[in-house]
Amino acid sequence: MNNDPTYEELIDELTKKLEKFYEWAKKTNQRIEQLEACQTGPSSNLPNSNLWTKEEEEYLVTQLRNASPLRPALLQLEENWKKHFGHPRTYDALRKKYKRLTA
Repeated sequence: MNNDPTYEELIDELTKKLEKFYEWAKKTNQRIEQLEACQTGPSSNLPNSNLWTKEEEEYLVTQLRNASPLRPALLQLEENWKKHFGHPRTYDALRKKYKRLTA
């Protein structure tokens, strides 16, 4: 008996491999499109948590303008930020943004 695969079996095997490759290529293309969209501007399907609104910036500056020392005020802002704006900000993010806005 001959154990060599038939042409039909070879074609089926290659077809399955080609389908897997096609699915991989589609997923890779979607990732590339997302990255390109990120470079050209904010995209609705990518998170915008690092973007600051004018309202957030103004609120941050007004809350910290006369605070001395800053650390307790920043910790308090970090606790209440999600309630006020609907998404959290870390202590470091608040501190760095305030420093940039007042420099």
